[in-house]
This record gives sequence, structure tokens and C-alpha cells, in this order.
Amino acid sequence: MPYWNAWGRSTRRPHIGEPGPARRTARPPRRPGFGELRRPVVALVGPDGAGKTTWLHLTVGMLSSGEGEVRVFGRPVRESLERVAFRLFS
Repeated sequence: MPYWNAWGRSTRRPHIGEPGPARRTARPPRRPGFGELRRPVVALVGPDGAGKTTWLHLTVGMLSSGEGEVRVFGRPVRESLERVAFRLFS
């Protein structure tokens, strides 16, 4: 009876021993590749103190800007926070 490990490869024995009869588990889905991503992946990279966290807090409305206006998708963050958050995180 084959078992499946975390990498989707079959093995003859379970990777965790349990007393009693062994149970066959379902085969895990195959590993997703980069070509299967549904949305683009964005990374915010910079040195310590560059303002990465501050930028994120401004973008989601957790912090107000001292000057100017923060806009996401062309709308002020404070004005339509629910719509902006939905589009960013859905």
C-alpha cells in the first residue's frame, strides 16, 4: 500500500508511526508552479528604516499622511477604505 509524503512522492511506509492498522491517505495536489499563480506577486523590498511598514500603513488607512493625499486605485484611501481593501486583498 503506497503512502504519500509531503512532496507528493510515494513511499512504502508512513512518515509518522501510529499504533494499529495504517490508514491510506489521499494523494496531495501537485506542487503549484510559478506559471499557475492567479494574481501577480509583489514584493516591497528596502533597507531598514526605508519606510516599508509606514507605506503599508498609509496604504490601508492605519496611518494618516502629514501632507498630501494617499490614493489607491485612483481613490483617496480614507474615502473608500472598504473598496480599496477588498481589491488589494481579494
